[in-house]
Amino acid sequence: FVNLRQSANHRTDTQIEGDIAAIGQSLDTLKRSPLSRIFEEETDAQPSNMRFIFTKWFGMHGDHAADQKSKNRQLGAMKREQCMLAFAEKELNAMPDEQRNGIYAKVENSLIEHFGGKEAWEALDVEIRKTHKEKMIEEDILQEIVTNKQFTDTELHAISLWIWAGCQMHKDLNAFRGGCTAMQRAWADYDEAPMPLANRDNAAVFAAVVEGIAEPSAMAHASAYTVGGGVKL
Repeated sequence: FVNLRQSANHRTDTQIEGDIAAIGQSLDTLKRSPLSRIFEEETDAQPSNMRFIFTKWFGMHGDHAADQKSKNRQLGAMKREQCMLAFAEKELNAMPDEQRNGIYAKVENSLIEHFGGKEAWEALDVEIRKTHKEKMIEEDILQEIVTNKQFTDTELHAISLWIWAGCQMHKDLNAFRGGCTAMQRAWADYDEAPMPLANRDNAAVFAAVVEGIAEPSAMAHASAYTVGGGVKL
């Protein structure tokens, strides 16, 4: 459970940005917790990394509105891309220290050259330098690994697994209505059925027929639209 919030509007981009921001906040909280280090040591994973979350994200709920269909498509595509990067990152981290450190050194040298020299680079805030490094590693190093990597069947399954479960409320409603229909059919096999529980309009029709004010044919019509049992209660 990440959080419960209301989206600013029904635009797909706004909803996705809100979801990613909410996950980011939870990851930031975890990253500041001692549990993060324990988790990384025990599982060799990085829960503070958004790509790690996408390897555990397998689908979404949503109704059949256009914005929800679009959100499902976009999140599914995002999941596939981030999963591939996550497996590429895992391969990068599994490289010998000398090889991996050599890659990091090339990244930093490229950034130093881009910013006009070592002095200008080191004048940047530490967090800004970290952001630039992470961006270059993702856009250059990890993308190159993805291009050349032969993914295993297990990895391909994780990359492609994305399920749109539809709207849970509607599924629950359909299951309930289906159960009611099945029970009503079952009563036909018995001599007795639940007592009809008429709504206000049909109750008035029944009363009028009993009092002789309405024709008996009116009762037949009202009875056809009157049900009983737990579904009515």
